[in-house]
Amino acid sequence: MITENTCKTCHQKKPVLGFYKSTRTTSGYRNTCKKCCADQAASRYDKTKDFIGHNQGNLPLPSQKWLKVNFAYNVEGYFIRKVSRGASKVGSIVKGKKEKSGYLRLNINYDALLMHRLIWKWHHGTEPEFIDHKDRIRTNCKIENLREASKSDNARNQSLPINNTSGFFGVRWHEYNGKKGYWKVKITHAGKVNSKNFYDLSMAVKQYNDWALEFHGDFATDKVNSNNKALKEIN
Repeated sequence: MITENTCKTCHQKKPVLGFYKSTRTTSGYRNTCKKCCADQAASRYDKTKDFIGHNQGNLPLPSQKWLKVNFAYNVEGYFIRKVSRGASKVGSIVKGKKEKSGYLRLNINYDALLMHRLIWKWHHGTEPEFIDHKDRIRTNCKIENLREASKSDNARNQSLPINNTSGFFGVRWHEYNGKKGYWKVKITHAGKVNSKNFYDLSMAVKQYNDWALEFHGDFATDKVNSNNKALKEIN
């Protein structure tokens, strides 16, 4: 009967009462003592107590070297484990867990890290302020779907707001006197609001598309394509 166990964290030999029971080990007890488990939990809490939503810059990522040693990248946008860890064996697929926001997170060293940022770091070794999903699908972490972005760039590449009533980005119907009205185009760039009015919807959409491509570049491509598709459907 085992009466003592050695903690893999503090390397001290302690009575088994100082360890939590486990069905995954041959000894019947966890390899980390209760005190070290408590210290690790406190450390995790200290790292994440200010964590809000999917704040990308909150938690530091492992080094690129560490990621390369532990994971291989699959072209479908996930990792293949190269080193066994606990119940996860070499060759197992690592896709992360989807959170309510739609992003994927992977637990590494007790931190829940964003999968797309890990994949970016694996490839480029950098940690940009923001990393944008080109197709706006947050579970699509293929490296070709990711691009470095500023906070404003990241906000530009967004889906059509749920309160949008026109069906077009940057274009809304403005009615006055309850009878007459016009299409109002509005876009913000460098802190300046640009707006123009049109009676013809096609011209209004074209104006927004031109401004969007001029001001926002590649980050406006999806919006322009969406506008053109919606316009084609009603013509």
